Amino acid sequence: ERILESMLQKEGIEPDAITFNSLIDACAQLGDVERASRWFDEIQRLGLRPTVETWSALINARAKRGKATRDRKQIMEAEKILESMFKEEGIEPNVITFNTLI
Repeated sequence: ERILESMLQKEGIEPDAITFNSLIDACAQLGDVERASRWFDEIQRLGLRPTVETWSALINARAKRGKATRDRKQIMEAEKILESMFKEEGIEPNVITFNTLI
């Protein structure tokens, strides 16, 4: 979070989808689903459009958490995110998206 603040305030660098994809992926690696979801929401708050990679990173965060804790609810949430990505946002999942659920 401090890195993003530094980018915005000190460097004047505007974050893009790649920035947020990296943040969401880092949260997934740490098992911090809540923070990953907050970063996803921040993308939309800033008026950026999540990419297939962004959606995949969020799905990955849920799926990893579910697999690590054997929490079926997290897996089901990952599946709901996939459905929302496709049906509501019209973004086609790719091979990476599907691999996160395996």
